[in-house]
Amino acid sequence: MIDIKKIRKEPDHIKEALSIRNDNPDLVDQILALDAQRREWVAQTDALKAERNTLSQLVAKQKAENKSADVSHWVEKSKAIGDQIKANDERLAQLESQQQAIVSLLPNIPSDKVPRGTDENHNVEVRRWGEPRVFDFEPLPHWDLGSNLNMMDFERASKLSGSRFVVLKGQLSRLERAIASLPEGYRDVVVLHDVEGHTHEDIGRMLGIEAGTSKSQLSRGRRALRQLLGHGAPTAGPN
Repeated sequence: MIDIKKIRKEPDHIKEALSIRNDNPDLVDQILALDAQRREWVAQTDALKAERNTLSQLVAKQKAENKSADVSHWVEKSKAIGDQIKANDERLAQLESQQQAIVSLLPNIPSDKVPRGTDENHNVEVRRWGEPRVFDFEPLPHWDLGSNLNMMDFERASKLSGSRFVVLKGQLSRLERAIASLPEGYRDVVVLHDVEGHTHEDIGRMLGIEAGTSKSQLSRGRRALRQLLGHGAPTAGPN
């Protein structure tokens, strides 16, 4: 997720990045408008809290000097300020939720080295090693070979993560793990299954799930993963 500080500091750069990725640059203006509102409400709320603190100090001082002093007007005013602070906090939560929802839609900023284009047809060949092999028959693409050998499952992958993903099975799965264990200079890490809300949001963005719907869709994804791994057997981690 792009930091809001970066969006404030470099809005034009973010807009350009969105345009390069054929996304809507107006999202930046929407985020900044909500951010300006949020910061105004924060300033107002902080001022109210400071005023309430001052009143509390006045009440405490007056009571210390004269226990029978009438401080009801200050107490009532402090209570009214507290109600206003509560209302402001609710409004702030709404603004932050709206802002966060839009920020979560922003894709990563592409590298300056990425070629400009609308689809894969604009990709640029960087280098080539060797010459393509010539066959005396019509070769099958890898996705057909993997499916025919029951080593690649695109249908289940699409249910878990959407299009352009694949589940590897059997020898191909073992091959990938073997290759991953070969390079030196890397450290194996087993990540946690129980994660914070922002991690679920990041997972949702990777899967193309909109904010607010990740919980149900990820739940369906977990069920599909259980069926994939063990025909209904539970996976590690919470349900």
